[in-house]
Amino acid sequence: MEKIALVTGSSRGIGKVIAEKLLLEGYTVYLHYCMNEELAKNTYEEFLNRKFKTRLICSDISNEDEIKKMFEKIKEESGYLDVLINNAASGVHKSIVDIRKRDWDFTFEVNARGTFLCSKYAVPLMKASTSLYKSIVNITSTGSQRYIPGYSLIGGTKAYIENLTKYMACELSSDGINVNAVSGGLVETDSLNYFQDKKLVIEEFKKRVPAGRLVVPEDIANLVSFLCNSNSEMIRGQTIVVDGGASLI
Repeated sequence: MEKIALVTGSSRGIGKVIAEKLLLEGYTVYLHYCMNEELAKNTYEEFLNRKFKTRLICSDISNEDEIKKMFEKIKEESGYLDVLINNAASGVHKSIVDIRKRDWDFTFEVNARGTFLCSKYAVPLMKASTSLYKSIVNITSTGSQRYIPGYSLIGGTKAYIENLTKYMACELSSDGINVNAVSGGLVETDSLNYFQDKKLVIEEFKKRVPAGRLVVPEDIANLVSFLCNSNSEMIRGQTIVVDGGASLI
């Protein structure tokens, strides 16, 4: 059967590269976006021009009704789902004393609750698949375990997702669904623009990281791809760090 995947937040950055990797492996991939329709359509057209099997879908994953509609659309069009990549994320970069209630609510609604609800509504579609190997991969970051200035809200959501991954792996195994998380270190994407003294941060990181370079989206995508096939059957409920060895120092 045709393999169907949904990659949330896949119009750019890590999500786009993960989607491309799965497309190259023969998946039909739902490209998900929320706000930037022009960028999403550009990515969609780019993949169509390369003869990939791709579909475009829009949903605000901080809104449960929109999430439900997204999975209803996938059900109507495809009938089932083999792979869910929970990549979409947002949040507020602030010091703890400057965080407002609405900052907290927004960050946790998108990252924590959004990941939970996408997984919840994906399960019936994944159970409908006849594939012997189905997988959910949650994208987190090393900010869940290590201090990053101004990252307390986002880091908290990533820590929740990593814990959720363990519970999902246990509860969904009987449905033939394997669940893991991929935790990226400092990844070379537009998200680095949020950091003050960006160039200094990058140079200092390169000096001390054993790999001698930043993580690139392809590093994340390669591991995600592995976790989506049967070679990773005995890896379950794990958060695998891709940071070039930075967390060893």
